[in-house]
Amino acid sequence: MNRDNRVLERKSIRLKNYDYTKHNGYFITICVQDMESIFGVIKDNKVILDELGNRANEFWLEIPKHFHNVVIDQYVIMPNHIHGIIGIIDDFFLKKSSVGVQYIEPRLSKFQGTVKGSIGSIIRSYKASVTRWANLKEFRFKWQRNYYDRIIRTEKELENIRGYIFYNPLKWYYEHGTQIDAIFEK
Repeated sequence: MNRDNRVLERKSIRLKNYDYTKHNGYFITICVQDMESIFGVIKDNKVILDELGNRANEFWLEIPKHFHNVVIDQYVIMPNHIHGIIGIIDDFFLKKSSVGVQYIEPRLSKFQGTVKGSIGSIIRSYKASVTRWANLKEFRFKWQRNYYDRIIRTEKELENIRGYIFYNPLKWYYEHGTQIDAIFEK
């Protein structure tokens, strides 16, 4: 069988046998293909979003409107990627009925077997929304195929990640040729 007729299997980077619908905090990084800077620039160690960056920001903030048990924590839209903490909260009270608590079995979608309400479905919806809007406005770009996630397990880890996100524009500003003295001017 030649290469064109084979379906290439890709190895998943998700944690094996982990339920990504489970209430928890998740540190997410989503990158633009080829790390192209399309959302804005870093100037004076601050992110200055352009039109597409502002829409990416608005769509990020709208995630909880589309996923009832999701909260948005610290995040930043960078010129070529997004860092954010997404929390899936326990929707115990949302599952109550007149006969007590009912367990709602997660259902698989027909598209790639993504579990409804999982981090994967949240990120897929977000990326699709930004892409759809960008295509309407004739901004041509692509996302990297996947995204990075880290399951946040402790308060200390959460605080470290929040700090990493908060200081990411400063880190970018410094790493992209800016002199350290210029950062602390004014």
